[in-house]
Amino acid sequence: LNSILNNSLEEMGFEGENLIEKAKQIPKDILSQPEELSKVYQFYLSIIEDPSYKLTQEEAKNILEICEKALFELGIL
Repeated sequence: LNSILNNSLEEMGFEGENLIEKAKQIPKDILSQPEELSKVYQFYLSIIEDPSYKLTQEEAKNILEICEKALFELGIL
């Protein structure tokens, strides 16, 4: 999900090293809560840095909800 959002933002012209940097550039009239994408990126880093990291069902649901909302608001879904 991190890659989908990151690549989508890049294709839309937002620049940066990662999802957080790109999300900071998004006007609130395009994405109502761009700061929520930092949660997605933080979970991504947690999994990359510790492959044994276990997401709880609640965390997974939260990430999916954030991603779904962002993809919808960005016009990707």
